[in-house]
Amino acid sequence: MKKIFGLFIIGFALASCSDSDDVDPNEQLEIRLTSDVSVATRYLQETQIVSGQDLGLFVTSAGSTTSILYNNLMITADGNGGFQSEKIYYPLGSGNNIDFYAVNPYIAGTSLTTPIAFSVKEDQSSNENYLDSDLLYASRKNVGRSNDPVKLTFSHMLSKVTFVVKNSGILSLEDLNTIEVQNVFTDVSLLLSTGELTEAGSPTTSSVKVNNVRGTTSDIISEMAAIIVPQEFNAQANKPFIMITIGDNTFYHIPTSNITFESGKSYNYTITVYNTEIRVQSEILPWDEEPNTDVTGTPGD
Repeated sequence: MKKIFGLFIIGFALASCSDSDDVDPNEQLEIRLTSDVSVATRYLQETQIVSGQDLGLFVTSAGSTTSILYNNLMITADGNGGFQSEKIYYPLGSGNNIDFYAVNPYIAGTSLTTPIAFSVKEDQSSNENYLDSDLLYASRKNVGRSNDPVKLTFSHMLSKVTFVVKNSGILSLEDLNTIEVQNVFTDVSLLLSTGELTEAGSPTTSSVKVNNVRGTTSDIISEMAAIIVPQEFNAQANKPFIMITIGDNTFYHIPTSNITFESGKSYNYTITVYNTEIRVQSEILPWDEEPNTDVTGTPGD
């Protein structure tokens, strides 16, 4: 299977984390978890996983993907970096270090060593569907028994497309009601044991409805986004990438050159609306960087 462009994975040190000196290796010790997200943004799923999100957790013996202590255990984020779940414990004895793997959202039947199929939601207009499209991954290796919480740092594995819409002074944005990302792949595969992201076996194209689209009486509106899988958008197919509706008016943007969407990056499109057309300006940013709203869309990609 083809590997995804620009895999965005946070690296973890693999040096041994030895047992704490004050921990009895033969005493049952509960594992406590804490987390953060590797990039901060003022949009949904900021520095912490949103409260109520269910994740899958795997705990294995250190260096092994077959000696599984906890297999796809559902844990629920509390919004403050912690999780709620049944109690889990370190293995007894000294030197029995362990590895952690976690993925958001929770997917029933997930295996640590078999690539899991994941699809973004086609309608991300609700916050729930947007968050369930935000594939997050974390791993932590060679962790020894400790009274301290185990911190898991999650990375955004997919690509974010954000939008700023500006009024040219001709057509009001009060009736802005829909933005869609069109003709894009929505499926991908993730191997949890390595964090490797690959293209789906038989990908199909679809449209993705953007989150937080709403009308406004002002001349500019922002903080609208959708999540898509990393991919190459083929401009030579001469198909629309963006569709926007304002009242009874529907506009399309067809790119003139290919677009490479990479893992962990944000692609911002500033759309300036005229009476009979839209003009689009684009920029590529890290996931956490806010788009520049002081631009006017010009014909282009």
